[in-house]
Amino acid sequence: MLLANANKQLPKFDGAFMAALCGLLSVGLIMVASSSLDFSAARYGDAWLLFRKQCIFLMMGASVSMVILFIPTTVWQKYS
Repeated sequence: MLLANANKQLPKFDGAFMAALCGLLSVGLIMVASSSLDFSAARYGDAWLLFRKQCIFLMMGASVSMVILFIPTTVWQKYS
């Protein structure tokens, strides 16, 4: 089954873009954590609540991005 799918072309990734993206996402998560730990602890009783929510939204966005990545450009051109 794996060999049957071996001939399909996978999308090519730009390594520098992905490194920059991961770096910016990491900095953003650090900023959310550092700015909301005290607020979250005082307001909700859990210091990491807002950080965990941000991580969940990040994973949801990354999942949607991966799905969109595998849609051929001809589909986008057809419906745009």
